[in-house]
Amino acid sequence: MSELKKKIFKQFSWQVLGRLLINILALVNLSLCVKYLGPQDYGYFTLGISFVQIFGIIADFGLYLITLDYLGRVGQSTDDHQGEQNAKKQFLLNNLFSLRFFAALIFYVITALAAFASGYPDVVKNTIYIFVVYFFSLTLVQFLSAICQKDFYAEKIVKADIASKVILFLLLLTIRRLDLGFYLLVVFYTISGLLNFAFLFFYVRRREMIKFSFDFSFWLKIIKKIWPLGLAAIFNIIYFKVDTLILAHYHSTAEVGLYGAVYRVFEACIAIPPLFLGLILPQLAASQMNNDYNRFQNIFQRSFEFLALIAIPIAFLCLAKGREIMEIIGGDKFIPAGRLLAIIGVAIGFLFVGELFKQVVVVIEKQKQALFLYFTIMVLSLGGYFLFIPPYAAEGAAWVTVFSEFLMLLLSIIFFWRYSRVKIKFLFLSKGLIAGLLMYLFLAYCHNLNFYLSLLIGGGLYCILIVMLKAISRKEVQELLRGFIK
Repeated sequence: MSELKKKIFKQFSWQVLGRLLINILALVNLSLCVKYLGPQDYGYFTLGISFVQIFGIIADFGLYLITLDYLGRVGQSTDDHQGEQNAKKQFLLNNLFSLRFFAALIFYVITALAAFASGYPDVVKNTIYIFVVYFFSLTLVQFLSAICQKDFYAEKIVKADIASKVILFLLLLTIRRLDLGFYLLVVFYTISGLLNFAFLFFYVRRREMIKFSFDFSFWLKIIKKIWPLGLAAIFNIIYFKVDTLILAHYHSTAEVGLYGAVYRVFEACIAIPPLFLGLILPQLAASQMNNDYNRFQNIFQRSFEFLALIAIPIAFLCLAKGREIMEIIGGDKFIPAGRLLAIIGVAIGFLFVGELFKQVVVVIEKQKQALFLYFTIMVLSLGGYFLFIPPYAAEGAAWVTVFSEFLMLLLSIIFFWRYSRVKIKFLFLSKGLIAGLLMYLFLAYCHNLNFYLSLLIGGGLYCILIVMLKAISRKEVQELLRGFIK
């Protein structure tokens, strides 16, 4: 294996294993948080964090992706000497960091001002003010993560995130034991974000001397390049997050708390596809650049099958065991959220697969054309939220989320068909759904088994059925996995 392949494989291993541990820690911390706060106070927590998240995505405006793109170009030209390459890299780092820092600063100040002018109760406003600091630090963490990824040091990202979550876990245990109250819990979350930034910053500073730089012509060039991605991100975050704010306007904070706890599980699950796609997309991009249609077709089809066959059991698990999952995470007070997780589980399945189509749009360079797709989903979702949340509360929001993700998947497939020559095969889906349905029946009707044992048996049953039904062959899996390090 070449040195480059070894680096890529090592980075992949750290990302997958690290993300698994990070998600477990995140769910454990979520459980400690919701059990301590209860539905009412967790509703305030959810409302505050959702409000800031919306502005946070707008503040990013595609800068993370463009940072990866520009840093990836450094050193690609064989005409540049090492000194010239270093100078280019330093110029990019300084200006990209400065643009990201001040853009985020402006947007988060606007966030705080918007909260001050809102009609939210003081507890929500104060939560927003504290979380502004938390999300500002995470914005800078994203920039530092791009540097680490480019230089094949993904383990530093993982270690920093794990360390911050372990510290948060200890702080949450302290809060529960000493009953330190709501505000200190929010402050401790913010401290964990600041520590995550500090760990990465001091590592990167040992390798790169980043400082503020203001080449405004370069900034303008970046803004002109990223505006389609930024606008798409704004449309996406509006339909993805505004439901919480609308729910809070029409219903109780406790209802927001139940929905917010389910959404945190949702977000933990949908962190999986980007890990896989981060490895597959470069392979698709290379095939696209080399006009290798057959390789592009093969990688895309296998990726579609792989993601779908992971999404199916997750969706059926949420349908069958939503109540038990939310009871484990939140305790007796969050058992009613189980019905919401059963609904949201369907949306997880659609989003898993839809993420492939959305990201491949960048590979085939059709970002501008895809803006209408995102705008359409945003408008229809907003209409659905205002129509169904007032009478049906969180269940209405959950079903509109399912509709939005299904429509996004459907329109993305149609869009992809229109702008590419790939012929997608769907026959394997029937086999995957049969396996998933049989797994669901086992999980739903075997009430006497321990939850974790039933989960283990159900997962094993699904895997056996997938192999027996030949939904995807061992050879196809091996071909896909070999593509990770090619």
